[in-house]
Amino acid sequence: ERWSTAVPPTGPLPAVAPSAAVAVAAASSADGGAFSNECLLQHGDALQPPTQGAPTTFLDECPAWVVRTTDAVWRPGLDAASVNASLEAYFYEGWRSVSSFGRRYEGMAALKDLVWGTKRAFPDLQIHISDVFCTGNDVDGYKTAMPDVLTGTNTGPSAFGPPTGRKVAYNGVALCYLQKVGGRWQYVSEVVVHDEAALMHQLGVTNLTAATHPDTVATPHDCRTNTPTWGWQ
Repeated sequence: ERWSTAVPPTGPLPAVAPSAAVAVAAASSADGGAFSNECLLQHGDALQPPTQGAPTTFLDECPAWVVRTTDAVWRPGLDAASVNASLEAYFYEGWRSVSSFGRRYEGMAALKDLVWGTKRAFPDLQIHISDVFCTGNDVDGYKTAMPDVLTGTNTGPSAFGPPTGRKVAYNGVALCYLQKVGGRWQYVSEVVVHDEAALMHQLGVTNLTAATHPDTVATPHDCRTNTPTWGWQ
């Protein structure tokens, strides 16, 4: 869970409850014959920025901003004061995240816990950005997509157990919403998905029943987009 723009969970976590996942799957399949996403198009939130003719002065700068703010947090060797200053400068104090296992996070304290938990588990972690693109405007905000490859060595405890000394390399993508807060652009929310199955395999986790996981499952919210979204203030 980004692990944030953040990464995956790294603190001790309870075992997953299979019954919760079964219940969600059963509920989803019960009306599967009538299922459609059409309501998102007809009655949902705007999928494109709604303010016509709004200025886009940040659009050209946006991809570089995403690259540089990611490096300002995740580049190996940064001191704690610099990382924390970057988090407070580039992330909204009420930041929200949805990540693997359907886990949700909110607030600066949760963000810092995620970042530092990940850095303790993988001190040499590198986020290799493979692309960035942005859409939006200066009024409604901007949405960004950043596919990446994460590499590192597990020399500290993680959510999946004690340090293994193993090297990992796995794919992911971060979808973020930016808005100007107090005169500067900040990450307000994100949906971050990384290949946790590849990570666990590379760490040597073979008993998935015994492995620790967040006790949550992803929950659909039909007819509504992720929030915050366009026009959030």
